Amino acid sequence: MIYYDFYKNPGKENDKPERFHPRVINQGTVDLQSLSKEIEKESTLTSADIEASLTAVTEKIRFHLLKGERVHIKGLGYFSVSLKCIKSDFDPKATRAENIKYKALKFKADKEMRIELQNLECKRLTKDLSATMQDCEIIKKLGKYFKDNKYITRRIMERLCNITPITANRRLNYCIQNNILKNVGTRYNPIYIPGEQFPKE
Repeated sequence: MIYYDFYKNPGKENDKPERFHPRVINQGTVDLQSLSKEIEKESTLTSADIEASLTAVTEKIRFHLLKGERVHIKGLGYFSVSLKCIKSDFDPKATRAENIKYKALKFKADKEMRIELQNLECKRLTKDLSATMQDCEIIKKLGKYFKDNKYITRRIMERLCNITPITANRRLNYCIQNNILKNVGTRYNPIYIPGEQFPKE
């Protein structure tokens, strides 16, 4: 299920009528380690072997892109690099190589992938659901954080989750109320550690 909301199209404030466009609401980021663990559960390979293999594939993709080649991963699509000239007005015959720079990494999905994505289900995000999803994403980040750390503060949580102090306080209060975190510091100098309901792997 993909969740979305409507956002106003950029333009002048007095533009009439106002126009809007739907935008996918990011439900989190899946990294290489997470992918490896998911594949491990569905195969006889270990997550360490899978992560090493995916890392090797990533390095090879980078290697061939730097050589000016396209990279095709069957079922996924084609990767290639596009270029730009840093001069706005240039003569192709007189333009030197140092004025040609990287522009973007281009991706063109395979037909099979495009067909699969056309069948996705969409649902508009409600305010309550938005808060729930944010809580889930933050808890997931806290799970990774506490693998290497014993406690967290509000300031650390702000940087970890890229949120404002007000939002950090609101999410911390949610975690406290649900026994996901507990304060082992003082009221004015709180220090948080995993609580009884902190999700276990």
